[in-house]
Amino acid sequence: MAIEQKVVDGMVMPAIPDKLTEDAATKVANRPPENVWDDLEEALCELNEAMPAYMKAEAYYEGTVREKFVSKAVQALLTGSDTDFNVNLAGRVVDAVQDRMEIAAVTAEPIDDGEEDEEEPEVEEPDNATDGATGFGEEGVEEPDEDEEEMSEEEKLLDEAISKIWRDNEMDIEAPEIHQKMLTYGDAYLFVGLSDDDDESEDRVDLFFNSPLNVRVLYEEENPRKKRLAIKKWKVGPKNNERIRLNLYYGDVTYKFISKGGKDGAAGNFEVYTDDSTDEMGSLVNETGEIPFFHFRTARPYGRPEHKKAYGPQDALTKLITNMMSTSDFAAFPQRWALQEQGTSTDDDLDWDAGDSDSMDEKNPSELQSQLISGPGRIWPLRNMKAVGQFNSADVEQFLKPINTFTGLMAAVTATPVSYFLVSLGATATPASGESQRKGESPFLSKVNARQLSAEATWQDSLGYGLHLLDLDAEVRVRWAPTSVVSGEAGWKAVQEQQKAGVPVRQTLLEAGYTEAEVSSWGYSEDNPDGPGIDLSGMVSPPPVPGQPFPGAPGTAPVTTPGAPLPTAAPVPPPAPAATIPE
Repeated sequence: MAIEQKVVDGMVMPAIPDKLTEDAATKVANRPPENVWDDLEEALCELNEAMPAYMKAEAYYEGTVREKFVSKAVQALLTGSDTDFNVNLAGRVVDAVQDRMEIAAVTAEPIDDGEEDEEEPEVEEPDNATDGATGFGEEGVEEPDEDEEEMSEEEKLLDEAISKIWRDNEMDIEAPEIHQKMLTYGDAYLFVGLSDDDDESEDRVDLFFNSPLNVRVLYEEENPRKKRLAIKKWKVGPKNNERIRLNLYYGDVTYKFISKGGKDGAAGNFEVYTDDSTDEMGSLVNETGEIPFFHFRTARPYGRPEHKKAYGPQDALTKLITNMMSTSDFAAFPQRWALQEQGTSTDDDLDWDAGDSDSMDEKNPSELQSQLISGPGRIWPLRNMKAVGQFNSADVEQFLKPINTFTGLMAAVTATPVSYFLVSLGATATPASGESQRKGESPFLSKVNARQLSAEATWQDSLGYGLHLLDLDAEVRVRWAPTSVVSGEAGWKAVQEQQKAGVPVRQTLLEAGYTEAEVSSWGYSEDNPDGPGIDLSGMVSPPPVPGQPFPGAPGTAPVTTPGAPLPTAAPVPPPAPAATIPE
């Protein structure tokens, strides 16, 4: 069939059939707006440019970074060995912080609207209402404790909802992994959305970790805390026909794309992807108005790998350890030498077996027998040899001392206690006391607290959004396990000194490492930070009051019971024993 032609502006052009024109027009009509393609290009470029730094951080955490060489000539001679001696201390910097980021509890509370509840009028009890000595009103009926407040129906509903979200997603297992990835890469993402599983009888909220290798959130220039868009990229299809899927998330809509081939490259390599959930433009309406990715990060905007400052010391350690292990091949078998007499040519005393040297070279060393055999009554006649000797082996201290030095430098630059690396700096170093260890951990604990604050804000936002998907609004609270607990005599003496100085008992126990729930269960609440108080009247041996010396301790005054009248005169001292006159 001949191709029809037509003249356009004086030039002969092939005429495009109407069917093709309609398809092209439909394709243009179904194309997302140009600003979406511009955002796709920008987001894809940022995601790809950030990947090398993430891969480097992962390699240093896993300990797969090879030895580095200052001299290219030496590198050409020594590169090629498949033997690796992975002693990775940089990863310990990450694990040390992660070990202290343990979530003790996650709770949801109703949002306080600021309105004060109307006070109910107090009802006076009749005069004839008396309490028994055991604390019962009517006989056999215990009166409820006024301090115990029952949970309202709303509080119970929120508690069950947040517990279900946490339990359904196995967050006791997933949360430490999220923290570890955040610390390794510098940031990580959590996707929050309703489950699309048709088998679910009720709405279920899904929480999925997403690596920064696949996801990136872009923020507003004017307000760096406000998310502008997010991009997620992943591979689909078999390896022989692999393609790239990509989603672009806005607050109100999500666009889906797929690559035309196996490479992503620029935005021009993508086309619209449609399925049952999208329209012809590959768009999906987001009714929540929130980008469903929540950003965990060690710093803003995109964090910093926790062990980034350990890269240099780790390279030095890798080189020292590799060189030391390579030297051990020589040092393990001392190199011996012998000087032959001038004018002689026989050295059969040192040969292994007698015979042709060529045939000996072909034998396995295990099959050869030395003529110099050690044993009782044996003599080694070394004919034609005037001197023998041995070269000294390499001194291992020349490697161990620099290893300790660079380990100490890694601890210093990353604010990680050197005890976490299980290395004693110097053979004659004096073990650090408990007080010195606590002072040494102070910068480390400050760093842990900063990471907890950052992660806590993201947990609150993500779980609060999950509750919002269930049509529940609440204030999410995250309680962390203590980063450190006071132990030892010196530590508890410091706590007692704080209490004596007037610091509330509740505050001292919280600073000592006990959780808020534990301290409150002991009676030290926010309303009564020094405890509810104990009626000491009528007690023969009253218990000690927190922060006060024990009764009867040397140099202390007698403890008076609350409500007892104060003495009007000084106590009469006990009579002195009668003096005895020596005979």
